[in-house]
Amino acid sequence: MSRRFVSGAVIAAISALAFTATSFAVRAGSGPALPPDVPAANLPTVALTDAQKVAISDEIQAPVATRFGIGADSFNAARLVASTSLGPLYLIPGSSGACLALANAVSCGDPGATGVPLLALAVSDGSSGFWVGGGIATAATAAVTVRDRSGHSQRFATAGGVFAIPASAGLNAQDPLVFEAESR
Repeated sequence: MSRRFVSGAVIAAISALAFTATSFAVRAGSGPALPPDVPAANLPTVALTDAQKVAISDEIQAPVATRFGIGADSFNAARLVASTSLGPLYLIPGSSGACLALANAVSCGDPGATGVPLLALAVSDGSSGFWVGGGIATAATAAVTVRDRSGHSQRFATAGGVFAIPASAGLNAQDPLVFEAESR
C-alpha cells in the first residue's frame, strides 16, 4: 500500500512539474506585446542598431528582463515614444511588461495591469539641470501630471498613449518626481 502511495505521489509530482514547465514555456514563448488598452502598441516599430540593442540590454539587467519578458524579439518590436534633448526615448515591449530606455537609463513596469495606468522615465539633462523624458499610458489616461519636490508641476496631455517631458517644462533635476495619471 505504501508503495502505491509513493508511486502515486511521484507521478503526481512529475505531472505537476511537467504542467508547470509547459505553462512557463508557453508564457515565455509568447512574443513581446502590450495590452490592448495601451495605445502605444499602435506606434510603428523602429529598427535599432546592434549597438543600441546591446546598450539597452545592458541597462535592463537579466532579472528585470526575465520579470517583464524582455528578450531578443523585444528589441525588434521597439517603438519611438519621443525625441528628447538627450536622444530618443524608446519603448521595448516584453511578454509580461515593457521597458522605456533613454540615454543610459531604463524604467520597466507592466503598463495596463490593474492599477498601473502609466510607465514613465525621466533623466537629468546635465546641460539644463532639468528632467527630460516621457512615457506611455493606458487609453483611459487623458493626461499625466508630473510634480517635483519643490511643488513645481506640469501637466502633459497624452496623444496616442504617449507623453513627453521636455527640459523646457522646468522640472528641477535635483528633486525626485511624482507621476499622476488623470483619467478621461
